[in-house]
Amino acid sequence: MAQEIPEQLFVGQVAQKALIEQDGKVLISLDTNVENWDLPGGRIHKGEDPKEALAREVKEEIGVDIIVGDPFYTDFAGLNRFLVVYHATLANPTQPFTLAADEIKEVRWIRKNELETVPMWDAYKRTLEFFFKISDK
Repeated sequence: MAQEIPEQLFVGQVAQKALIEQDGKVLISLDTNVENWDLPGGRIHKGEDPKEALAREVKEEIGVDIIVGDPFYTDFAGLNRFLVVYHATLANPTQPFTLAADEIKEVRWIRKNELETVPMWDAYKRTLEFFFKISDK
């Protein structure tokens, strides 16, 4: 018999995102089916290590290897998605991006002064505001 989950408990998905930083800029991505920018990443497969899952998702989406650091920001992205953002860097800063055409339309680097000009989901905008505030970049 399935146990009923109390209404006040969170039941949903965990989204992992990489805040990839380079020279004071952060990499953002635009999915093929939306007009708002976010951060590269995705979800964990059952039994998968969270950092390995994030590196896999980034490799699948934008074709680059990353070095995943520690989680530095969490938030809710909608009612049923919990967001965990890890600090990350490119394993090879000169490696070209190879976008998964069925997932990612475009990637670009932004600086703090560009943040307000980019249409972005609220949770990701809060993430970047926090990052630029603590990094003073």
